[in-house]
Amino acid sequence: MSTSLHSKFAEAIDGFLDRIESRQSDFFTHYEEKDAALKASDAKRLLAFAAHEEQLCHELRASALERNQILQAARGGRLPTDSLKDLCESLTDAPANELRRQRIERVGTNAARLRQKTWSHWVVAQRSYAQYSALIDLIAHRGRQAPTYSAGEGEDGRSEGSLMDASA
Repeated sequence: MSTSLHSKFAEAIDGFLDRIESRQSDFFTHYEEKDAALKASDAKRLLAFAAHEEQLCHELRASALERNQILQAARGGRLPTDSLKDLCESLTDAPANELRRQRIERVGTNAARLRQKTWSHWVVAQRSYAQYSALIDLIAHRGRQAPTYSAGEGEDGRSEGSLMDASA
């Protein structure tokens, strides 16, 4: 394999890692601000974060496509394509490849941290929604729990379920 092809892939991987690390850093900053808004229960700020978060997600999807393009190009050059780490190991510049492998591991660790933070935000959103729904039900039923069945509604005095037609 030619040295120029190896340097082409090394440059592509380095550029990819630069961009993905920058995007992950942007996401961490965004999540720090979002955490502060969640702790302050600042609904207006949280709504403002939605558009920015969507943009960041779009950029991360673009990074995944870029990674796949690098690996696909490596397939054409008959290089290992299971992962960027494997591709790095096949390149000729050993000292630089070690740094690339370390960066790839750091990107993977950061991705796991971002997934964990995303999951915790999802849990907070779901619990907030459940509490909001319970509060609305309490208001709608004047502080009483809504009955599931009411006695005496059926033709023969038995209660009927809301999902079944007892007359059928």
